[in-house]
Amino acid sequence: MRANIDTSDIDAIAEGASALLTVDVELNLHGETKPLTMDIAVTRLAGAKLSVVSVRPVILNVSDFSLVAGVEKLRELAKLPSISQAVPVSFYLIFKLKHG
Repeated sequence: MRANIDTSDIDAIAEGASALLTVDVELNLHGETKPLTMDIAVTRLAGAKLSVVSVRPVILNVSDFSLVAGVEKLRELAKLPSISQAVPVSFYLIFKLKHG
């Protein structure tokens, strides 16, 4: 996943405080790239760290990332009648800030 975030938005967050941001990202999965818009919560932690959390799950469709055949194979192996082609994905990331 790649996102361009204005550093002034990050610099404005005081230690222990959070900000809600809407960001445009490019998600690359299984050789396919798709643009997405998502809402994130960014919290400045002690020790020059940031936590970045998805505010709500992002719904990914397996067909957007050429994963249909793999999901179908999984369905067959698991002997299930169906597996959803849409998958909710959430994330919680910690970044260490570098200055300079």
